[in-house]
Amino acid sequence: MRTAPLWVCALATGLALAAPRARAEDTPAPGLDWEVHEAPAGPVLSWVRGVRDGTVGLCDDLLDLQLALFSEAALDAGTVVELGADTVGLVDDNPVTQHVFKGVASKSLAKTAWLLHLSGSEAILGSHGLETETWLSDQLDTLNPLLDPEDEAPGLPLEPIAFVGEGLVHTEVYTARVPGSVLLPAVVADLLIRPIGNVVRIVGFHAAADRLEAAGNGLVRWGVR
Repeated sequence: MRTAPLWVCALATGLALAAPRARAEDTPAPGLDWEVHEAPAGPVLSWVRGVRDGTVGLCDDLLDLQLALFSEAALDAGTVVELGADTVGLVDDNPVTQHVFKGVASKSLAKTAWLLHLSGSEAILGSHGLETETWLSDQLDTLNPLLDPEDEAPGLPLEPIAFVGEGLVHTEVYTARVPGSVLLPAVVADLLIRPIGNVVRIVGFHAAADRLEAAGNGLVRWGVR
């Protein structure tokens, strides 16, 4: 009575085992949720797309600027809190008192400093076209192991050990970046270079707009490095 179902199951299993397995090179490249690939179009539709992209781009400029503002504030706050951690560490984590106080207060402040630094780093690395080279860096290295060093991800964020490692003064936290190095390039890029590029895109000069967009994002990238 159950012979037919058994043969169906056996046949399905055989087909599954015989099906070719997907190769690594067949796996699509990683992408981001908002990346949209559109088919080539004629001049009229291309112009309409340019108007759309330029208008959306002007909004994106302002939104990226607010991320840069948050990033600068968080990164600077992290440096200030780390300075407080090192100052407290002179009392609760010097070669004598560390055996008594275990550096409890300074360690806690240092952890808070790193969290502020991390949030500020992620804010700027998630904007201005830096997402691909940071969030997808591991996947890109797999796809292209010969990645040009010039295309490597920016240096932020610092490793946690820079904030909590042994030592009375954690110099790497103070020397890794210059205050304002995120905000100032972003202001120039997001209030001048990129908006001009998006206006040019609306007019219809897409190639020139792409160059201006790349220049603005490149300026921010330089500030992050």
